[in-house]
Amino acid sequence: MLNDFLRRSNKTLVAIMLGASALILQACGGGGTSSDTGLRTGELAILPATSTVFAGNPFTFTIAGGTAPYHLQSSEPALLPLNLTTSSNTYTVVPGNPAVIDAGLPPEAYPIRTVNVTVRDNGGRTAQASVAVGQNFLLGFDVTISSISACGQTGGTGAAVSVSACAGFESRIDIRPFSGGLFRPNRRVRFSVLFGPLAYIQDDNVTLASTYTTVTDSFGRTFARFVPASNALTQFVGIRLTDVDSGSYRDVVITLLSAPTGPLTATPATLPVIAGGTTSQCGQGQANVLITGGVPPYRAVTTAPLSVLISPSDIPASGGVLNVFYGGGLPPNCGSGSIVITDAVGASVTVTASSAPGTVAPTQPLTVSPTSFCFTAAGQTGTAIALGGNATKVVNSANTAIATAALATNTVTITAGAALGTTTVNVNDGASSVSINVTRAAVCP
Repeated sequence: MLNDFLRRSNKTLVAIMLGASALILQACGGGGTSSDTGLRTGELAILPATSTVFAGNPFTFTIAGGTAPYHLQSSEPALLPLNLTTSSNTYTVVPGNPAVIDAGLPPEAYPIRTVNVTVRDNGGRTAQASVAVGQNFLLGFDVTISSISACGQTGGTGAAVSVSACAGFESRIDIRPFSGGLFRPNRRVRFSVLFGPLAYIQDDNVTLASTYTTVTDSFGRTFARFVPASNALTQFVGIRLTDVDSGSYRDVVITLLSAPTGPLTATPATLPVIAGGTTSQCGQGQANVLITGGVPPYRAVTTAPLSVLISPSDIPASGGVLNVFYGGGLPPNCGSGSIVITDAVGASVTVTASSAPGTVAPTQPLTVSPTSFCFTAAGQTGTAIALGGNATKVVNSANTAIATAALATNTVTITAGAALGTTTVNVNDGASSVSINVTRAAVCP
């Protein structure tokens, strides 16, 4: 019995050791070479494995598991443009419109074309997904938008121009098949707002809502009416057309113009001429221009950026003010130029700004030369020249016993007196004065 127990114990010990060895080999990657060159995170798959997408509508695939990078390929690249390598786990594609559909579809079935998408990871593993690409009949339709108002705009001959949408006025969006397009009668179409201040007129001609649903007629045509907000500024607005039964859609972006507020006007059209202080100076200063009418926003551009400065260059709404800084330079080249103001639809007005020299002769500072004298005998004289300043000048001596002074035109004559000492002779033009130092001495230095 003891021998049997020992034999059984030895067999158990051998089994435990073999199991431990297997675990160690597995932990070390086994005895062979792994085919993975990166970290494997699970079984490779494309999600969703089966899906229905529509032409023109972005669709995102998700790649799960496997080892990046991944190579994606489509069985019909014209419908699903996939032939690329990516390290991302998601990829968005915009399907094309199928011209050929799957054979054997029931008469009432939606027209689709089945496309296989294959992904291959870095380890060589592959996975597939089946994608049904549905026809988007809205892509084969012509979309036109017209407004009952031209937003006050006129063409070159004065006739009203065609405008897609004008704030506060009704517009209409029509869809109809192209010649040879995808013909779809009796289809429910929903019109909705992607972005922008507009609402659709319902069938009661009174109620407004953010969506409107209608049905195409026997020729595949339909339309909707909408009204933008009356106070809307010029901007882009987005409209989505959706085939209700399939969910396929088409997005349309149009320009919404502000409501007409009369002709584009800049006041004043001619800024006052700014004159300089003297004939040797050009005028410079600031003025404001009020912009009204037309279709905002407005854009202002100066034709003389060195002498006519403007701020701001973009004015968002009617009633905005443009600040103009103009002038400078030296005669005869005083600063002048024009400012062209354009509204959102291309109408423009021009404002002129200019500066000019002054009409008064320039006043030079009062100067006297020389400004010091020394005399050694009574009766000696000296002369100084006074230039600039005002035309009327006077002179006086602080001590006439030492020196006296007289003025003739611009010449100051100083005569030495008998007394010794120093004094000053002042030349004054009423605005400023210049002093002349006079010394009466026995010996001059």
